[in-house]
Amino acid sequence: METYNGYTNYETWKLCLNLDNDEGLYETYKNYDGNYTQLKESLESTFEVNNGYKIEDFWSYNEWNEIDWIEVLETRKED
Repeated sequence: METYNGYTNYETWKLCLNLDNDEGLYETYKNYDGNYTQLKESLESTFEVNNGYKIEDFWSYNEWNEIDWIEVLETRKED
C-alpha cells in the first residue's frame, strides 16, 4: 500500500497539515470527540466561516472524499 509522509494518502496528509497550521480549523478539531462524519461536516462549515474559502478552493470533490477520516481522528488522539 502506497502512503504519503506516513499518512494513508496525500489528501489525508494535506488535511492534517492544514488542521495543524490554521488556528480556526485547529480549534474545531483539537478536542473533537464526535464521529468522523460530524467532524467532516463541522470542518466544512468552519472552513467557510473562518477563512472565507470553500472546501473546493483547496480540495476537489474526489480529493475530499479520499480523506481517511478515521486516520485524521486517530492522529488527534496521538497528539
